[in-house]
Amino acid sequence: MRPVGGSDSEVEAYRFILDQLKEMGWDTRNPSRQPSGQVWTQNQCLADPEIQRMLGAARPENVVRLAQTKLWVVEAKRDRSQIKQALAEAEADYARPIDAGGNLTVPLITGVAGNDTTGYEVRTSLRVGDKYVPVEINGHPVTGFLDPASVAKLLESGSPDLTDQPINETVFLRAAERINKSLHIGGINKNDRARVMAALLLALIRNPPDLDSDLPVLIDDINARTKSVLRQHGKEEFHPFVTIVPPTNAENHVKFKAAIVATIQTLLNLSITSAMNSGADVLGKFYEVFLKYGNGAKEIGIVLTPRHITRFAVDTIGVSPTDIVLDPACGTGGFLVAAFDHVRRSANPTQIDRFKKYNLFGIEQESAVAALAIVNMIFRGDGKNNIVEANCFSKFLVRRATDGHATAQYVNKRPPAGEEPVTRVFMNPPFALKESDEKEFRFIEAALGMMADGGMLFAIVPLSVMAEAGREGSWRRDSLLAHHTLLSVVSLPEELFYPVANQTAAAVIRKGTPHPKDQGVLWGRIANDGFRKSKGRRLAKLGPTDLDTLGPLMKAFLADPSHPVPPVPEHLRVAPIDYSDPILELVPEAYLDSSVPDADGLNDRLDAQVRDDVAAIVTADLHYRSIGRASIVDASRGAVAVREARTLPLISGFGTFSLDDLFDLRAGDFHSIAAELDDGAIPVISCADSGNGIIGTFDVATSDTYRDALTISFNGQPLTTKLHPYSFGAKDDVAIAVPKRPMSAAALVFVQAALNAEQWRFSYYRKCFMAKLRRLTVTLPMTVDGHPDIAYMEAAVKAQPYWWFMEPRLTDWVPAEPMSAEPEAALVVIPTDVVDKGRHRNLSVQ
Repeated sequence: MRPVGGSDSEVEAYRFILDQLKEMGWDTRNPSRQPSGQVWTQNQCLADPEIQRMLGAARPENVVRLAQTKLWVVEAKRDRSQIKQALAEAEADYARPIDAGGNLTVPLITGVAGNDTTGYEVRTSLRVGDKYVPVEINGHPVTGFLDPASVAKLLESGSPDLTDQPINETVFLRAAERINKSLHIGGINKNDRARVMAALLLALIRNPPDLDSDLPVLIDDINARTKSVLRQHGKEEFHPFVTIVPPTNAENHVKFKAAIVATIQTLLNLSITSAMNSGADVLGKFYEVFLKYGNGAKEIGIVLTPRHITRFAVDTIGVSPTDIVLDPACGTGGFLVAAFDHVRRSANPTQIDRFKKYNLFGIEQESAVAALAIVNMIFRGDGKNNIVEANCFSKFLVRRATDGHATAQYVNKRPPAGEEPVTRVFMNPPFALKESDEKEFRFIEAALGMMADGGMLFAIVPLSVMAEAGREGSWRRDSLLAHHTLLSVVSLPEELFYPVANQTAAAVIRKGTPHPKDQGVLWGRIANDGFRKSKGRRLAKLGPTDLDTLGPLMKAFLADPSHPVPPVPEHLRVAPIDYSDPILELVPEAYLDSSVPDADGLNDRLDAQVRDDVAAIVTADLHYRSIGRASIVDASRGAVAVREARTLPLISGFGTFSLDDLFDLRAGDFHSIAAELDDGAIPVISCADSGNGIIGTFDVATSDTYRDALTISFNGQPLTTKLHPYSFGAKDDVAIAVPKRPMSAAALVFVQAALNAEQWRFSYYRKCFMAKLRRLTVTLPMTVDGHPDIAYMEAAVKAQPYWWFMEPRLTDWVPAEPMSAEPEAALVVIPTDVVDKGRHRNLSVQ
């Protein structure tokens, strides 16, 4: 029974229990005062008449209300050695008496033993029949408090054994942040935190170490445990990379030990050993959070592949128990784990055992990171045998047979042709940060060199590998397509590796057959991968994702490239490679179809564009008037009568038109404003987003001045298109679009809106320079005879509710006549001498 009063350590336990319950999602408010509250503390539970009737003056540390008649009793003791006593008292002194009353039941009890200095032991038991049986997750005792979902599962099943519990990513994220903070306070350099974490995880495979001992004894115990586990798994040579070295100055031992104890406690609270044996890559997920948000990954060269992407890769390509799988830059082993899990879901025990021993290969050049991969696979139930610390450019694989099973062996020389063993490669090579770094495509070449003909490779690479000219372009044309078949390219979300900034694409390649020119390639774009950025983190969100849609279609196509795949605008299309492209870009953004808006969508698009134009022009005008410059828009002009938006007229349909056919496109004239221009009265446009792109007013020669035209950004947010109903000059980071056909201001606004809707095709990582702009197509209303429907575009824009503001400010715009049905009569081509020499003019028509 609980004595009157209490020690400091019991007060610490009291705080610990409440903190952990709250962390796991329980409402820790008093149920007697708050209807939604779930946790009574000590005397509070006696406010419930039924509990008081059964317990009298006795009270446990906490009582959690699970349901109207179901309770969870928590009892605490001050020393870790008293964990059995805590559980015994929770059962005998509280659970049994409450159960005896008949109205309430206690299906769950928890014992807590310890204090803040030595940490806490937590054990939980479920009542099964007349006995309380320890709760286990994946065959290991639960060492932390359970969340509501896990408790509900226990109560529903009546079994104390939980398997394959889903990861509570938010809890793991917070735990990783706390551990990083603890290790920082303990003086542990962030570059060493990965090794410390690996060591502590290995040390926790069995019972936790004795945290009451002095630091040197504790560290010796942890290091001995890690060495023993690695020796047991045949990887003792990696022990130096996970050895913890205490501070040489004894004065720092206290804070160092506190950090170690706090880290172990946090891991125990996560029931980390149980979780490591789940069907999910918990260690990979934990390290993804721990290193990604603790600033350790960058320092030790890790680019962590999110686990939902490794699963997507393996599930779409497929892995059989007989495949030889390689990751030549394996990091913490995420792709290898995904391949193991894929096989484990469908294979029998014998096949699984052979696969993990003979078919999984990983190369990692950083010793500390290779150690993490090995630890990962140890917790997965083996599969670590063939993970080595090496450089994939000097380490090779050759075919071998062991005990009658096809496998591979590492060698230091490239094997003869035909002896390459690998049938599946999954990889995310390290991103090259500077010119001297190994280019990412070289890792693909190295992997292909170890693959058997017909094998399939999945590689995540920066978008530049598939889009830039130079060495990357030469590799695509002369190596990749000349010797192998490109099956698919999928662009991935820009924030996938947040906080690392890089946009990436996944390429799927079949080894050994030159790419047939008429071979369809599956081009895909994943904009929604099921995660959102929140307060500097990427957190899971509910609802269907692009992966859900793309995955099954891509899987069917990779199995049979003749399989029909219906196109999805902006997301999915099968099309052959455009060899006429001088850059030979192999990115989905260059191949996917545009979305054709319905009537409501088109109305919303145009309304937003007109509003944006109004705001941009007014903002720019107010700015120049505030600094004493002349107004660039005549504000004295009266507005036309305000009218409600009209219903859009009927349309024959939409067509795709080349931008180069619609406009004479030219780059702006100035590169360095400071060096080339003096102050003056003419606005100069750049790719800047604010102020309608105006960066200042300058003395611009008449020959370098335009008016009443569109500019299209090359940089910044590429393809951002702005309307300029005034005289202006332009920097060379924008293109000026000169209509080749008669086009009024209203029609030009329609085209502007259509171009801005295409911004998804470009980014900071895929620039929109002139060569690409000339090849770009735009989707516009089309007449029955196949021409842009200028009349419809004008009417649609003029139907917008804020056109009343724009229209009087465009009265100097020379209106274009409606396009004739005869192409020759409709096409107005501006002569070259006018384009080059007489550029102070209205560009809509001459």
